[in-house]
Amino acid sequence: MKYKLWLPAVLTLMILPVAIWALVVQKQVIVAQTPVLATSGLILYYGDTCPHCKIVQDFLDSSGAAEKLTWEHKEVYRNSTNAAELTKRAESCGLDIKSIGVPFLWADGQCLIGDEPIINYFKQKINYAQ
Repeated sequence: MKYKLWLPAVLTLMILPVAIWALVVQKQVIVAQTPVLATSGLILYYGDTCPHCKIVQDFLDSSGAAEKLTWEHKEVYRNSTNAAELTKRAESCGLDIKSIGVPFLWADGQCLIGDEPIINYFKQKINYAQ
């Protein structure tokens, strides 16, 4: 009779700390895997076969923009992490994710889509004169 009462109590005392530990560790892993989006800077999202992205890149190369500004390039066609980040950026700007595409520039909280708006943004930032 004593064993019937003690056995569940002992098992509970053994399992409970392990269960609590497992929940804490799992929560820490989830937090560690959640990407944190930077709130400032320039990020140019592009597709490696996108013709409009090439137009932007050609302008950046010929204008010397890299000597005056720094930005990140993130390819989205083959990189699902970058594509998911692009979607979050678009949502943060209030854009319908069905209408976004590349090239896409995230500039200090502002979203620009398309080669002309992005080139115009860079021209303004680097005081580009043709």
